[in-house]
Amino acid sequence: MAANSAKTAKRGRGRPFEKGQSGNPSGRPKKPPELRELADKSLDEIKNIVETTQNEKIKADLCKWLYEMQYGKATQRQEVDGTLDGGAIAVRLEGELAEWAK
Repeated sequence: MAANSAKTAKRGRGRPFEKGQSGNPSGRPKKPPELRELADKSLDEIKNIVETTQNEKIKADLCKWLYEMQYGKATQRQEVDGTLDGGAIAVRLEGELAEWAK
């Protein structure tokens, strides 16, 4: 039993790292430069598709996807009144999300 309690004390229960010590001292690994080149080429191709396509749905979907990749998905607020009458639940979209839904 003494060996087990010594292990527990050594580990520091709930504190895996010493105070002020990083859990990842080397930081996040760098991305290879080839990845950036590929991303730039892909964005150029997507831009070309948006500029040349006649299909408005494809244009809108690509623009939405690019926006979400750059800025993240728009948050949406949902109001729930708590009544369940067996009917459909209506969700009101506001802000940029409402604009995208049009």
